[in-house]
Amino acid sequence: MIDTLAIAHALVNAGLGQRPAEAIAKAIRNGQGGSASEDFVRAEIGSVRAEIGSVRAEVGSVRAEVGSVRAEIGELRADMMEQNNVLLRWIMGLGFGVIAGVLAQFVFQILRIL
Repeated sequence: MIDTLAIAHALVNAGLGQRPAEAIAKAIRNGQGGSASEDFVRAEIGSVRAEIGSVRAEVGSVRAEVGSVRAEIGELRADMMEQNNVLLRWIMGLGFGVIAGVLAQFVFQILRIL
């Protein structure tokens, strides 16, 4: 902020009259728009805060989506494990069936020989 009182004193010391020096200092202060520029800065700060709030809301939304995706991944993993168990049961069942078939053939062969 400009010190308008110091400007007025400097103008008076330079030979300008008191009233014109004060008028010039006042014009400088008004031209600087101290109040208007402060209002502008406050408005900009408010705008930036609003944007920050919007970004925070978006980040919250993204976090919620990530949580949802993680939950879906967990469900898919559980489904895959269940399918894996079903497949293993089928493979083991088929394996036992093959072994039983081979043993049955072996027993029939032995019984035919006796």
